[in-house]
Amino acid sequence: MSEDFTQLQKVQRFVLDLIKVQRNHLIPGDERRENVVEHSFSTAMICWRLFEMTNPPLSIEKIMKYAIVHDSLERGQRFDVNTYAGESERNIKKEYEKKELIKLNKEFEDFTDFVNMLNIYEKLPDDEAIFVWSADKIQHIILGSIDNWRPYASYGVSYDQFCEKGEDIFNKCSPYLKKVLSGILKESKKKYYDRPKL
Repeated sequence: MSEDFTQLQKVQRFVLDLIKVQRNHLIPGDERRENVVEHSFSTAMICWRLFEMTNPPLSIEKIMKYAIVHDSLERGQRFDVNTYAGESERNIKKEYEKKELIKLNKEFEDFTDFVNMLNIYEKLPDDEAIFVWSADKIQHIILGSIDNWRPYASYGVSYDQFCEKGEDIFNKCSPYLKKVLSGILKESKKKYYDRPKL
């Protein structure tokens, strides 16, 4: 078997592993959960659209690469840890992902751009990485709203918890996306599944 064929098979196997990782969000109108590949593609599309909406002085190439790799460390998990999970669960996830980063660096040492972007993104050191991190959070909210907040209701996320998390995300959000996120949070609160009756 040729080396080229082997290398491309390795990439495809990696993608197949990510397809197996289920997320908390369901596909609207279905009982099937969104997987990591679907989420990463959605995040990349949201990033692309946000980039055109806001026209930031950033590298779209870097943004798109970060969007593709941003959840690569979830490979091998059966089910992703929810954004609203407790500290203990989130710490276990962090430890798992540290080990996965070491594995991917070794496994794809000859795919230098991939491992480079993955290692950089994990530190969130630049405006492009923060842009993608923010778009990732926006994607969760948009998908949840399309699904009438079903994943939030099934996990028992109250209106107050949603508002508190939204404020936390806003405070960490890319400055280029704060205006968009502010509008999304405002609209989402109006239709959230257990919004207090006024």
